[in-house]
Amino acid sequence: MKNWTFRQWNTVLGWVIFVIAFFTYLSTIEPNFSFWDCGEYISSAVKLEVTHAPGAALFQIVGAVAAIFALGKGENYSIVINAMSALFSALTILFLFWTITHFVRRLLNKDFEEITKHQEISILFAGAIGALCFTFSDTFWFSAVEGEVYSMASMFIALLVWLITKWENEYKAADSERWIILIFFILGLSVGVHMMCMLATPAVCLVYYARNYKFTWKNFIWANLITLGILIVVFKIIFPLIMTMFGRLEIFFVNGLGLPFHSGTIAAFILMAAICYFIIKYARKTKRNLYQTIALSVVYMIIGFSCWMVIPIRANANPPMNLNDPDTAIGMLDYYNREQYGDWPTIYGQNYTAFLDANGIEKNEDGSFKTKRPEKSTRKMKKPELTEKQETVSTMFSTNLR
Repeated sequence: MKNWTFRQWNTVLGWVIFVIAFFTYLSTIEPNFSFWDCGEYISSAVKLEVTHAPGAALFQIVGAVAAIFALGKGENYSIVINAMSALFSALTILFLFWTITHFVRRLLNKDFEEITKHQEISILFAGAIGALCFTFSDTFWFSAVEGEVYSMASMFIALLVWLITKWENEYKAADSERWIILIFFILGLSVGVHMMCMLATPAVCLVYYARNYKFTWKNFIWANLITLGILIVVFKIIFPLIMTMFGRLEIFFVNGLGLPFHSGTIAAFILMAAICYFIIKYARKTKRNLYQTIALSVVYMIIGFSCWMVIPIRANANPPMNLNDPDTAIGMLDYYNREQYGDWPTIYGQNYTAFLDANGIEKNEDGSFKTKRPEKSTRKMKKPELTEKQETVSTMFSTNLR
């Protein structure tokens, strides 16, 4: 034991803290389910049903696997899904511990072999205190014991930040880009849990910047702008563009060519696979490491994002809970964009007298798509009839105002 290296102590102590966190959360899990969305998510995970937009595809898939351990007993489903949240929360603490010890070591500008015994104790102690403080914080503890997506989303955020520390430890290696590719794959998967997982992207980009570039204000501003650009490309361009492509081709093949529903979706899937193939092929021809890393990162991110396919598949099965019924590519586009919630502009909002924009696209009975529009009412509101007592009170009130 005395001859253990810092790496060994770091690994063992991390798993010890994981056990502490997991035992704490597992012993305090909800016996049934909490308020708000917990009942909805537990039901959707057990029976693979469709939740409210924008969905939680990966949470449902993993929850369906966890539900096997309920052994078919209905009273055990809540316990199993809540225990799954406890496990993911404990994994969050594990990755948090390793992330803290990494950044403390980096603050000391020490490699693993250069750490003295006193520095080793300080680093491990800092990691343990930070991880345990977060373990017993009330907000995180509350979400760790219930069947909600936040525990799994927190785990993905912690995992993404920890993975960039693994890259930083090996950034000089010839194959260090495999960690970057893995990060984008995990990022694609994390969208199937909660959109807030993208908040880890700035941290990942800034760690990459700090390791490869010397700090100047100009470089720092450029690094933040590039980080913002990556967020926009991933969140507002790539994923919505994929959903839009599927939707447009679905309308073209169904309304334009008269083919049955989902024919455009199949064509879009083939087209997307071909695009990914040619992107990788072109990147290999250039023989530039940066292009190959970008191409593989985008393709693997799309592969991770494919977990969303479970939503339209299950919507077509018409489960008991099928919110928004996103059974086509058109429905999935509205589902992803959360159209049901409307839009709230950041700078200038709507007037209180604005009309409701309820336009959309839905299935027609003749096997095509049609645009649904809100029906305008032509009826005039009738003046309510007042009773004799109400007329007397109204007259007295009007007289007093004069």
